[in-house]
Amino acid sequence: MPARAQQPLGEADTPGAILVAVASGRRFAIPAVAVREVTRLPRLTPVPQAPAGLLGLGSFRGEVLAVLAPGDAVKASAALVLAGDARAVLAVDRVERLERSGTAAQVDPLDLAAFLRDALPERPATRRGAATRQDGEAQAEAASTVSLLCFAVAGQSFAMDLQDVEAVFALPQDLAPLPGSREAVLGTCQHQDALLGVLSLARLLDLPASAKARPMVVVVRVGTHRAGLVVERLTGVLRIAADRIDPVPAALAQGGANNGAETRIRAIARPATGPLVSLLAPDALLDDALTAQRASTVGTERQASAQVAEATRPHLLFRIGVHRLAFPLGAVERVVLPPRRLTPLPGARASVLGLATIAGSLVPLVDQSLRLTGEPAAGRERRVVVVRLGDGPGAWTAGFLVDGVIGIRAVADSALSPAPVPEDLAQGVLGGVLRLDGDAPVLVLTPEVLLDRVEADLVARRQDAA
Repeated sequence: MPARAQQPLGEADTPGAILVAVASGRRFAIPAVAVREVTRLPRLTPVPQAPAGLLGLGSFRGEVLAVLAPGDAVKASAALVLAGDARAVLAVDRVERLERSGTAAQVDPLDLAAFLRDALPERPATRRGAATRQDGEAQAEAASTVSLLCFAVAGQSFAMDLQDVEAVFALPQDLAPLPGSREAVLGTCQHQDALLGVLSLARLLDLPASAKARPMVVVVRVGTHRAGLVVERLTGVLRIAADRIDPVPAALAQGGANNGAETRIRAIARPATGPLVSLLAPDALLDDALTAQRASTVGTERQASAQVAEATRPHLLFRIGVHRLAFPLGAVERVVLPPRRLTPLPGARASVLGLATIAGSLVPLVDQSLRLTGEPAAGRERRVVVVRLGDGPGAWTAGFLVDGVIGIRAVADSALSPAPVPEDLAQGVLGGVLRLDGDAPVLVLTPEVLLDRVEADLVARRQDAA
């Protein structure tokens, strides 16, 4: 029985009917009523430190499920999507036949309940981790801080409120040009099953483009309209106190003679360290370009309108080895280049590299790649993601070294669910999973658990020293 996009099971509802499948040269049988669907195996998301039987996570009809191997080493192409609440799939070489009888010659029965119990221990639907702050505390902190996406254009520092940013991704090479369009309109690209108009932010600001650019597309939303703004490079994520963001001085607010960047600036951010950052207003940027952009975004407005209707949560996507992972953006304080100097912490585990000075504060730096894969982070794309929980004297901050930052995605609440993996896998840091349209699922690391582990390491080191 070859695997197809959806394989009806025929007489599967017949009492006692069994499915016979082949995996790793072994024939096994399971009750046909336990299988919801037979389908092709999709692209899988590998899980850090996964046992041999857990091949990864896959998206099946909009649901992220754990893909399990009933054999020792499966080169599978077919998937048996299990019925019920298991959130699991069996990966097999092929489905051989369906039999009405409950017995079959030369076939090993598979105790499905025992197999699932061993391969995928049940986990609660709620998230794990350290004791979380009460809603009132979280709301108070959110009101006192602002998260900014920072980037460079023509060597100048700009930022946008992350509430205005829907996604960030590398500029694709296959932009479709629009003949006769304005100079600022670079073309269109496919984004989340719709056409997205892509514009040069440098041109919108009347600034020269840099020859050393590593362009990224920042997708912003104004009402029901979306546009992709090309920036030369991202410089990080910055969480800053609201009282350190000031109105634009009156002389700039009135606009200069060239009606350029100064007329598009909403406010000026004053970080505790580093240069001032100009905060841009997407609505002002898009007012002039909206007419030109509409021609390149047919159908996008309807999709954007539907997305606005459902609450979304932004996440920072990054790479660790072969793994694509994410942090909730609300826990990310900033993204910076790896520091040149570290203060070693004697007695700490190898993944705790030492103390680093970041934005004027000492924070422990953890090589998250070494911790999860056994291989240290490497390459020029390495970044430090600074994660902070809490506020005031009880705040706890750490920097996590990763192999590279992919971008930012705002996903609907319905696209985020608890990860269908064992509770204690990877020291319990795998909290959730994102279902991304047209892409493989992405595992979400739980900041509370990550920081707890770092803090435990440091406490153990201090106790040993004492």
